[in-house]
Amino acid sequence: TLLRDSGYDTAMAGKWHLNGRFNDAAQPQPDDHGFQHWFATQNNAAPSHMNPVNFVRNGTKAGEIQGFSSDIIVDEGIKWLEGRAGSQKPFFMYLPFHSPHEPVATSDSYVRMYADEREF
Repeated sequence: TLLRDSGYDTAMAGKWHLNGRFNDAAQPQPDDHGFQHWFATQNNAAPSHMNPVNFVRNGTKAGEIQGFSSDIIVDEGIKWLEGRAGSQKPFFMYLPFHSPHEPVATSDSYVRMYADEREF
């Protein structure tokens, strides 16, 4: 809340993973922590990183979203930045990705970029 209360525009998109009751008024949610815009899952994207169904945007379930979770998070961040174009206010955006955890799931375009470096 410090940045929001200091005049910053604030947003987060990605893995929230801060409490056991996600999107439940019984525990603080991203907006309670100062994020004016948020788009998140509690833990991992489900049922997998491809076409997840468990994202929530500002307290409203987003439903199934086509694509990989990392791309979806980046797209949300870009849309938020584009929506504040021309603003003179400072901003803070937090994008915690799901994908550092195994199993790593990504689109074939990224897998092909590093095909020579894969070790199993």
